Amino acid sequence: MPTFRLEYKDDMHGVAKYLDFEALDAGAALKIAKQEAKGRWGRLSQDGQFLCDLEHLDSGDANLWVVSPSGEHALP
Repeated sequence: MPTFRLEYKDDMHGVAKYLDFEALDAGAALKIAKQEAKGRWGRLSQDGQFLCDLEHLDSGDANLWVVSPSGEHALP
């Protein structure tokens, strides 16, 4: 099973941190990341390879993600 990492930099929304976890695929990883990523840009990688920067928007019952494949948002 692949290992994913969700990583945050120290910013005005919180301290630098990371979360390592296993998931079947990137879709399953988003279900786990949803609990951590609200209102804050995070960097998602799989087995050490960058996938994307992402932010989960909390808008009621909607499951909304903002995704940046370029790596410009979460970490320098």
